[in-house]
Amino acid sequence: MVGGGSSSLLARIVRRVGQTMPAYFVLALGLAISFAAWRFTEQRVGGEAETKFQHEIAQAVGALDRRFQDNVNLLIGLRGLFEASDRVDRDDFERYLSGFNLAQHYSGVRLVSFVRYVPLADKPAFERSVRRDRTVDPRGYPEFGIKPPGVRDEYMVVTYIEPIAGNERAFGFDVFSEPPRRPSVERTRDSGQATASEPIWLAADPRKQISLALRMPIYRRGLPVTNVAQRRAAFLGVVSSAISVDDLVGGLLGRQLGSDFDLVIHDLGFSGPDAPAAAPNRDSLVFDSGRTFGKTVVPDGEHSVLTQMTTLDVAGRTWRLEFRAPAAPAHGAGGVLPLVILLGGIVTSLLLFWVVWALLVSRERALKLAGHLSIVRAAEGLREQLAFIQQLIEAVPQPIFFKDAQGHYLGVNAAWEKFFGIPREQFIGKSVFELFPSRPDVARKHHAKDEELFAAPGSQSYEAAIVGADGKAHHTIYNKATFNKSDGAVAGLIGTITDITEQNRAEEQIRHMAHHDALTQLPNRLLLYDRIGQAIAQSQRNRDVLVLLFIDLDHFKIVNDSLGHAVGDRLLQAVAERLAACMRVSDTIARIGGDEFVVLICGLAQPEDARQVAQKVLDALAKPVTIDGQELNVTPSIGICAYPHDGDDVETLMRNADTAMYHAKQMGRNNCQFFTQAMNDAAQQRLQMENDLRHAIERGEFTLHYQPLIDLKSGAVVGFEALVRWRHPQRGMVPPSQFIAAAEETGLIGPLGEWVLREACAQATAWRGAGYPPLQASVNCSAQQFGREGFVEIVRRVLGETGLPAERLELELTESVILERSEAVIACFQALDDMGVRISIDDFGTGYSSLSYLKRLAIHQLKIDQSFVRDISSDPDDAAIVSAIIAIAHSLGLEVVAEGVETAEQLAFLRSLGCDTAQGYLFSRPLPAEAFARLLVEWNPRAHEVVVA
Repeated sequence: MVGGGSSSLLARIVRRVGQTMPAYFVLALGLAISFAAWRFTEQRVGGEAETKFQHEIAQAVGALDRRFQDNVNLLIGLRGLFEASDRVDRDDFERYLSGFNLAQHYSGVRLVSFVRYVPLADKPAFERSVRRDRTVDPRGYPEFGIKPPGVRDEYMVVTYIEPIAGNERAFGFDVFSEPPRRPSVERTRDSGQATASEPIWLAADPRKQISLALRMPIYRRGLPVTNVAQRRAAFLGVVSSAISVDDLVGGLLGRQLGSDFDLVIHDLGFSGPDAPAAAPNRDSLVFDSGRTFGKTVVPDGEHSVLTQMTTLDVAGRTWRLEFRAPAAPAHGAGGVLPLVILLGGIVTSLLLFWVVWALLVSRERALKLAGHLSIVRAAEGLREQLAFIQQLIEAVPQPIFFKDAQGHYLGVNAAWEKFFGIPREQFIGKSVFELFPSRPDVARKHHAKDEELFAAPGSQSYEAAIVGADGKAHHTIYNKATFNKSDGAVAGLIGTITDITEQNRAEEQIRHMAHHDALTQLPNRLLLYDRIGQAIAQSQRNRDVLVLLFIDLDHFKIVNDSLGHAVGDRLLQAVAERLAACMRVSDTIARIGGDEFVVLICGLAQPEDARQVAQKVLDALAKPVTIDGQELNVTPSIGICAYPHDGDDVETLMRNADTAMYHAKQMGRNNCQFFTQAMNDAAQQRLQMENDLRHAIERGEFTLHYQPLIDLKSGAVVGFEALVRWRHPQRGMVPPSQFIAAAEETGLIGPLGEWVLREACAQATAWRGAGYPPLQASVNCSAQQFGREGFVEIVRRVLGETGLPAERLELELTESVILERSEAVIACFQALDDMGVRISIDDFGTGYSSLSYLKRLAIHQLKIDQSFVRDISSDPDDAAIVSAIIAIAHSLGLEVVAEGVETAEQLAFLRSLGCDTAQGYLFSRPLPAEAFARLLVEWNPRAHEVVVA
């Protein structure tokens, strides 16, 4: 009996499964379609995530590399300070660094120090000199001693340190007392280059954060340093910056770490082919964003992870950077769309399974009822079951439809009616051709898909664009499956529609963000490079020309600094709109950073055709832009290069267009210039000059020439203008016009300008001590040098050290300094005037002259530019300008100096107007100090009466 009951139960189960097999088939089919749609969506979102990940990595590595180069440049400037002077005391060191505002501009820098090399024999004398050093603290340092104490063959002692507050424990510390630090210092000494240390913990850091030391060697002035032996003999010490890695990396990438990606950095040791390969380990760990910030974007156990490892050379050491991020976005529409698709598909599959299962079970029940009950009661029960099934179909949130084997609609649910905005009665019994009479192409597509499914019964999935009730096109996925009659023949199909419009929109937004500038919505550098590559291939096929316009806005930094970045951003948006109005739809306009734009123009017959387009840009940007009621003027400098004439790859074309743009700036800005090979050669020469300039200060290659200033009433020499010259070992004597701009761009104008000031004041004092009449020393001062913090104190110190009276020093400034009109500039003028130093405005009349500053600022003299003096005897306009300048200056109590006097006629005219002083080749060209001294001896005002009378 037991066996018989078990067999009967098993038979019923098998019969029930067999009866409901189509329902399980529909479930399996729906799940397969759902997983396929999920996988397809996840791959598309993951691809966009990887593109964004690579872009963020490139930006992060570039930012770190630039920050380390900034720190190396800081040390290069410090080395220039040490090697441009016989002695740099503690006060010099402090004043030089005060102009850099380390806390604001050099994140992560804990301290900057001068570490002096002290042999054992020199230790007592060295400690005495530090104890007696009163250049900063009048009490000196009576308790100073090298620490930790002990007898060692040699010491590397932290002697100068900035800032001293908070770093007192490092003062006097012997770096060689810790043997692991010695190899890095010795490598710095022997190489002559900046080097980075292994990960260290600073003696002055109570938090014991991982840091590194960037070191630059300092050698005794005048000693040869061409080989290792000479460098060791001349070694004086190092200038060093101690950098907290957590603060540096966190300051640059803090908003992205733990949010966009995780970062782990290991120090693999010294760079170079001879350096031993090192594997990352616990001791080599430099930075871990999870440890530092206490959060990660990639949780433990996450299997779908994007990983990228790259290396970065940090002053001779190799850092390995490992970036990690989720393979799909952790937040936003891109991160949840695959899950939404999967869950929606599973829910729909389960509901369809229940619908089909219920239909099959209802059929079985109906047959049983027919055998036991009356036909009326059977029909009533069947209606109840059908009503229940209809309720289930109506409850499904996705549109569902049924068709017969001829393609006519049998039924739809409420979600279908809502999606299309059409009552179901208009669908029942109709084909797609009857529903879409005005869209036969749409009807044919759907009918063809139905025929494919009926020809090969099973399931089907495809994408289609359809118009919904809102009148808008929706991107959808159709999922269909056939169902059979009792004899196995195909009875029709059941289908659902999944709206993926928002998913596509989110994917498009991610693609747009990865390839477009957020401010102007123009293509960014990544998209521009891709389009240039495509344009090159097209030009090769069509044998035509493509052109790049590299556009840089002139003096845009002034707008940001004076009016704020918000106004600057709106100005950039206005420029982008005007550029778009100038170009064809087929042209590409990109913003690649800051105030730089690039335009790609294809299909030109010859490069010269681009000149007309560039002129349209110049004309469009010449019109003022009004922002918040303020009228702004912006002009562009445009560099033009063409394919295939100026390069055959993207990098070369971009580099050459950039070179042409810089040439346009050199030509006065607000113009366009075509690239030539001569520009490339000039750029290479300029780069070589910048490198040579760094070494020129160290090697003492600069000298001064002196041009006499003549009193036009007495004919006597009353002063001189000091003019710097560069004795280049290969190019000979280099005039200032060829290297001053490079010195300003590289930051070397500070030490160079201070050297010129000191040398001129010392020479004036020497001539006075030799018995010559007191002379007025006139020294040129650049706007950048004048704007540096501590400039007034530098002037005060130089006057005190050289012994020149303040009233005998005259600083020549251009009108660009005056135009700033900031409180700092006004205070600087007043401080110099209180000191007794005279201020002269050089090249007066050539800039944006304003009479108001002549009244407000402490100015003593105006210098008329030689461009006005050159033609005063033949050009009435120049004569009128010079006459007006002299009259205005005298009415304000200012003296007037005329530059570039070369003829007796010019001199006679100037004397007739009452000009006070003159200089020029009529009297003497600039002379070396020895020749100028002979001129002072031989000069006889009476002998020159013919000239000055």
